[in-house]
Amino acid sequence: FGVDPYDDPLILIFAWLIKAQGSYTFTRGEFVNGLRRLRCFSLVDVKAALSSWRQRADDDWQSFYNFSFMWTKPTGQRSLECDSAIDLWKLLLTGKHAWPRLDDWCKYLLKEEQRVVSKDVWQQIGLFMMLKEDFSDYDFDGAWPVLFDGFVEHILQPDVDTGTTDAAPSW
Repeated sequence: FGVDPYDDPLILIFAWLIKAQGSYTFTRGEFVNGLRRLRCFSLVDVKAALSSWRQRADDDWQSFYNFSFMWTKPTGQRSLECDSAIDLWKLLLTGKHAWPRLDDWCKYLLKEEQRVVSKDVWQQIGLFMMLKEDFSDYDFDGAWPVLFDGFVEHILQPDVDTGTTDAAPSW
């Protein structure tokens, strides 16, 4: 189908739609029964359905986004390796779901040598992304993961050389 899994979330969308349970895998039963539920009985049917699958992921974004974490984390683990989470965010948080602070966030995680991303952090990103880009509406006393507090402090911290903050978007 000409789909690059590093540039296109279609394989994640497909796994989500067929309700795959394994990490980066789906069973023969999940595959066959999933295609049957999707009413795809041939490659022609699959090709014709691709755009509607993308739309379904857009329409139920939070469910798809949360599934992506669960499907890509190693079986038996509660967290996702930070590098994998960053790659996944760069794949998913584009277009309609883009976050202008994504590059800043990824650089911060790498700078802080964050090893893993918890399910809580993964799920809260959707809400965190809705804050103003300058974080003027961020509540440090709110129920945010501590990692978010550190990121906001990092963005608001004046640069030693210029005396300015990174509160302006990096784009």
